[in-house]
Amino acid sequence: GCALACPGRSSRSSANDRDALRGRTMLALRGVAQRGIRAIRGAATRVVTSAASHPHAQLDVDAHAVATLTLQRPERKNALGRQMLGEMRQALQRLQDSTACEVRAVLIRSAVPGIFCAGADLKERKEMSEAEAAAFVTDLRKMMAEVAALPMPTVALVEGLALGGGAELALAADVRVACAARAVFAFPEVNLGIIPGAGGTQRLPRLVGLAAAKEIILSARRVAAPEAAALGLVQRCVALDTQADSADNSSPSSGAAERAAMELTNSIASAAPLAIRAAKAAIDEGYHVLTGPNKQGELSLAMQVEERHYATLLPTSDRVEALNAFAEKRPPVFKGM
Repeated sequence: GCALACPGRSSRSSANDRDALRGRTMLALRGVAQRGIRAIRGAATRVVTSAASHPHAQLDVDAHAVATLTLQRPERKNALGRQMLGEMRQALQRLQDSTACEVRAVLIRSAVPGIFCAGADLKERKEMSEAEAAAFVTDLRKMMAEVAALPMPTVALVEGLALGGGAELALAADVRVACAARAVFAFPEVNLGIIPGAGGTQRLPRLVGLAAAKEIILSARRVAAPEAAALGLVQRCVALDTQADSADNSSPSSGAAERAAMELTNSIASAAPLAIRAAKAAIDEGYHVLTGPNKQGELSLAMQVEERHYATLLPTSDRVEALNAFAEKRPPVFKGM
C-alpha cells in the first residue's frame, strides 16, 4: 500500500508545487506589469506636466479686456516650432471667438530679453521632410493670416530681434510699437535659400513701399527701430527715457516702450468696442479695394465699404450712450451693444 500511496502523495505534492510556482510567477509578472504601467503613466504625466507648465505661448486677459499673447521660449529665442505654432493658433481661435466686450484689444509681446521672435525653428526644420516643411510653412502662413484677421485691434510690442517669421508676425499686427534702442527687424531668408513665406513679401511692401521692401528683403540687412519708424514699418518708436529703462537687454521690457504699448491698447479698450471692430474692418476692406488686383480700384467702392460698416453702428446702444455721456459731461460706459 505504501508503494502505491507514496507516488500518489509525490504527484499531489508536485502538482501543488507547480501550482504554487505558477501562482508566484503570475504575481511577479503582475507586479512587473503594474510597475511598468505606473512608470509609463508617470512618464506620460511628466511629459504632460512639462508641456503644460512650460507653454511656449501664453494668452491672458486683464480687467480692461486687453488680451496679451506672450511668446516665452527662451531656450530657442522664441523660435516658431510646432508646439509654439499650435499654442498660438489655439490662442488666436479663442480671441476670434470672443465677444466685443470680452476682448477689446490684443498685445503681442515677448517674455525673453532682447528677443521678440527669432523666426522659424531651423533645428526642427532640418529634421522635416520636404512635404513636412511645406505643410509647416502653410500652417505658419495661416497663423499669420489669423492674426491679421482678428476682429479687434492688435499691437505688436517689439523690444528685441524680430527676424524672419518673427518680423512677419509683427507685420501681421495692426500696429507696431518698438523700443528705439533694442528693436531690430530683418528678413534673412534669402541667405537660407528661401524667401519670406508667411506674408513678408506681401505685407512689407504695403507698409514701406515697393522699392524699400525689395531693398530690405533682397539685402537681408537688419533695420533698427528708428529707421523702421521712418519707413512706416513701426508706428511708435519709443526712446529709453528713464534710469529704470535698460538698453543692455537684461530684462524682457525696456519700460518706456511697454508703457507706450499699454497706453495704446488701454486707449483702444476704453472706446466703444463695436465701433472699434467696425472701424478696423472698414479700414481693412476699403484698403484692399484700392490695393487689390484691380490697381485702378475706385474710391467710391471703398466709400461704400465704410458706409456699410458705419450703418451697423447706428442702432447700437453704445452710440446712444456716447451721445448721452457727452451731453451729461461724463465718461461713457460702453457695453458692446
